Amino acid sequence: MHSAVEVLHQVKPVDVLDQTIYRTLQRIRGDAPEPFLLRELNCTHREISGRYLIRADEPARTGGEAAALGALAVTGLLFARALVTRKPLHWAGALWAGSIALMTGQDLIKRASSAVRRFTGNNQDFATMTVLPEELIFLYRDQEIHVNLPPAVSVVLRTFRHRLRGREEQFHLLQLDLHDGRVITLSGYDDVVTARRNGHQVCRSMGLGMVFQNIEVTEVENGISWELGPQLVEPALN
Repeated sequence: MHSAVEVLHQVKPVDVLDQTIYRTLQRIRGDAPEPFLLRELNCTHREISGRYLIRADEPARTGGEAAALGALAVTGLLFARALVTRKPLHWAGALWAGSIALMTGQDLIKRASSAVRRFTGNNQDFATMTVLPEELIFLYRDQEIHVNLPPAVSVVLRTFRHRLRGREEQFHLLQLDLHDGRVITLSGYDDVVTARRNGHQVCRSMGLGMVFQNIEVTEVENGISWELGPQLVEPALN
């Protein structure tokens, strides 16, 4: 099970632009999964709140998780046997196993729950990210992280133009550019109409203008190259 700090470090919603572009291109090519998927966006006065599906990689704890799952299974079997046989020796064994489970308590249950999630392939969870004028609040389960931010200077819709999957495609990132040069990535889109609609909502909420920027992507011998176009007040048509 991840902590909020681990999830925030993995999804990196606030980062320098070059690193954000690099990670996005890895996901477009299929080299890395998208761990942070927008499911709902709410914009009110000076506040943006998004609910995100988290698909973060689980830490390597399979040994402890399997042991926890096995311990709970054995305890259940011992109690079931005692209920059937009603023998004092069987009840003693079941109660002993139950007492051990109670001693380890919440940690055992968390590890067993994590094991079930891993073995069933259900590693999905949700987080909420709220952006205020000078603060980001990241809420994951019952853990809340506050990150101080410099002022945002613009809402930017960045469009990746590429042929990384054998055909010409576009992918769009909706971002807030910050005064210190970093960016906040709010979401990625295949559909430009949805991207622009959400971008205009963010503009109205934060009182900022919206600009558009193309990122021309080409494959080279040693990997991928990209070139940033100018920031425009209207999207480039060619």
